[in-house]
Amino acid sequence: MINTMILLIVIVFLLPCIGTSRATLCPLVFAQKDFNITEYAGLWYEAYRHDANEVDTKCKNGTYTVNSNGTMDVLSEGLNKLTGYYSNQGLAIPKRLSEPAAFLIHDKNPSNNLRLFFT
Repeated sequence: MINTMILLIVIVFLLPCIGTSRATLCPLVFAQKDFNITEYAGLWYEAYRHDANEVDTKCKNGTYTVNSNGTMDVLSEGLNKLTGYYSNQGLAIPKRLSEPAAFLIHDKNPSNNLRLFFT
């Protein structure tokens, strides 16, 4: 009886640790290799999100305009449940030549990494 109680107590305290350790693992992500910047230009709507920072946003979209120097102008818009409509403008700069679909986006907020999985 005492052994069973001890086992149950240990399980109760260990279960949250298991969930926490799994939640902190980041997925290994690779950017698209055959990326064509001119095909990516235009208006895109968000279909999937893995970033929990914007959990209260919906209807998020981005407009990407290609510049002659290989960068892109970025306009991000969406609806936040608390603050309403928002809009951010920025500049997407290629991160490195070996990953043509990986950009650093410089805007009013801290830099964000953008990796394109498929277009």
